[in-house]
Amino acid sequence: MRKLLFAIVLSGLSLTSALAQSPVIPPAGAQVIFPVDMFPIPGPTPGAGLETCSSACNNTTILGPIDTTGYSGIAVQYVSLGTGVQVQFQGSNDLNCATATNWITVAGLSVGGTTTPTPVVTVSTGFAALTYAIPKTTHCFRSQIIAYASGTVSAQGFLLTGYTNAFQGTQISNVNPYPLSPNGTASNPITGVGTGSTGAVTATLAGVANKTTYICGFDVSAIGGTASVGPVTVGTLIGGNTYTYQLSASAAGSFLSREFTPCIPTTAANTAITITTTADGSATAVDVNAHGFQF
Repeated sequence: MRKLLFAIVLSGLSLTSALAQSPVIPPAGAQVIFPVDMFPIPGPTPGAGLETCSSACNNTTILGPIDTTGYSGIAVQYVSLGTGVQVQFQGSNDLNCATATNWITVAGLSVGGTTTPTPVVTVSTGFAALTYAIPKTTHCFRSQIIAYASGTVSAQGFLLTGYTNAFQGTQISNVNPYPLSPNGTASNPITGVGTGSTGAVTATLAGVANKTTYICGFDVSAIGGTASVGPVTVGTLIGGNTYTYQLSASAAGSFLSREFTPCIPTTAANTAITITTTADGSATAVDVNAHGFQF
């Protein structure tokens, strides 16, 4: 099926004519640049195409819930949103999407609009049709009306394949190498620095309420003395683990550097990660530097 869809995109055939012909296999290295619409996302009235709600729409599902297994993205178009309306993209990893109860917000990008991911579309007065691309981050998806004053809410959607994560262009690059959380919240780059000489030196990547701290790398440098600033410990990491590194004597200088790909989270939200050396009573200078992010 997927080979056939590749053929349709590359050859410009309609689905009907493509089914009547032998599939065209794309050459090696060929890429489908645009997403391929697979089938409409079913709403409250499966098969109806455009889903609508015109009264008492608050806390109503306008699209879905839908199982996204086998697909990598979703396109949702809001044809009308009435007045005083908010619709929210939501995802769940419950096994059965039809009966799912554990929903979280997930983010989408406005096609041809803002490059800032958003989990909520808000309309107070006036409206132009909007289309959003939502990369798959959960097993189940739905579009939920979370505020409603009046008017008609209309939406239609498609599950997509051959689709590149819509956040990649703004999420990970040389300019912004840190990821977004699954609901589209921007991460916060952080650093930690510790300096000293004869005592133990610690660099801290701080914990913040409702956010998880990740360490992406650190380095330790020391000079002077006949003892060692090792072992160097990094903790507390996910699973309650502490990484430990050994170092030789620092009389002529010693250096330790580590980068983690992917970055490693701590055990829980609002929990710091610390990088700590062992005291060296004869060291002249000891420096510890760390970097990471929070979301």
